[in-house]
Amino acid sequence: MPNGTYHVTSRLTERAHWLRDPSFKDMIVSWMHGVAEFSGVELLAWCVMDNHFHMLVYVPEVPEKYLLDPFESPDAYAFGMRPEECNPPLWSSGGDVPADAAPRRPPTGFTLPDDEMVRRLTALYGEKRAYAFKRRWEKLRAKGQGSTVEAEKEPFLRRMYSLSPFVKTIKERIARHVNSTLGRSGHVFEGRFFSGLVEDGRGACMASLYVDYNPVRAGMVADAAEYRWCSFAAAHGGRYAESSRNGYARTFGKEWPEACVAIRHAFADVPDTEAEERMRSGEERLRPSQLIHLRVPELSRGAYVAANVAFAAKTRACLAKGFPSASSGTLLKLVAMVDWGTAAA
Repeated sequence: MPNGTYHVTSRLTERAHWLRDPSFKDMIVSWMHGVAEFSGVELLAWCVMDNHFHMLVYVPEVPEKYLLDPFESPDAYAFGMRPEECNPPLWSSGGDVPADAAPRRPPTGFTLPDDEMVRRLTALYGEKRAYAFKRRWEKLRAKGQGSTVEAEKEPFLRRMYSLSPFVKTIKERIARHVNSTLGRSGHVFEGRFFSGLVEDGRGACMASLYVDYNPVRAGMVADAAEYRWCSFAAAHGGRYAESSRNGYARTFGKEWPEACVAIRHAFADVPDTEAEERMRSGEERLRPSQLIHLRVPELSRGAYVAANVAFAAKTRACLAKGFPSASSGTLLKLVAMVDWGTAAA
C-alpha cells in the first residue's frame, strides 16, 4: 500500500547466526541504505542482529512529477506487499496468446529522468555499472531510440515505491553472500518476511523504539548507542548520522537532540518483573515505552501497530481485495494492553 509505514523483520532459517560477523553487518547496513535510495523509500529505523534484522520503512506514493498521467495511480501498486503468485490477474495479456499464458504486466504509470535513474542505479550498483547505463542511454537517444531507453528503465521502475521489491533485494544480497561464504546452497531465510502496518504518530514511535532496543533486550549491549548496527547508534555520528536523524525527526516529530532525549527516557522506563503478567490479566495498562522492554509477540507479529482499530479498518479498505491480512486480534490486544494516552516516548 503506498504512503504507508511498515515494521519489517526477517529471520534466518533455523535461527542460524550467519550475520554475526561485524564486517558482514556493515555490508547489510550499507545495502539497506543503498537499496532504500534506489527504491525511493525512507528508512526510518533499522537494526541488524546476528540471526535477523528489523526495519521501520516509509513507502511514499510516487511523486506527481514522475507520473505519466497525474490523474491515475500507478499500476505498479498492484505489485505491493504480496508475492506475485498471490495476485489475481488484474489485466489482460492481450493478443493471440494461449489461455494459460502468464498475464502481461501493465506499464508502471511513471518514469524517471535519465539523470535521476542513473543516480539511483549508482546507489544500487555503484558508479561503474551506473555509468555504463548512462553512456548506453545517451547513445540510444542520440540515434532517436528514446523508446528503447524507456523500455530498459521499466524493470527498475517496478522495483521502486513498493515494499516487497525493496525487502527482496536486500534479502537476495544477504542470501547470496551467506551461501557464497559458507559454500552452501538453499534457503537462507526461514520465510518471506513479516511486514506490519504502523500508524503514524504513537504507533510509529513505539515501533521505532522496539527496533532500536533489540540489542539491549537481547543482552548484547547495555546501551543501544553502543551497538553500531542500529539507527540509534548511527544517529550519534558516522556515515548514516544525517539520514538516521531525519528518520527520527519524521517519526517523533522532533529534531534529533529532542528525539534522543525522548528515546533515552523510553529506554529507561523499565517495568517491574510482574508488569507483563498484570498487563495480560487486564489489571494494568502499560505505557508504550514500557512495552518495548518485554517480549510481546503482538509487536513483532501483529498485522498492525496502532492506537485504535479505526486505523486497521481504514487500512483494510485501502488494500487490494484478497490481501492475506491477519485478523485485527493482535491490534485489539495492543489497544487493550497499552495506555495509548501517554506519549510513546
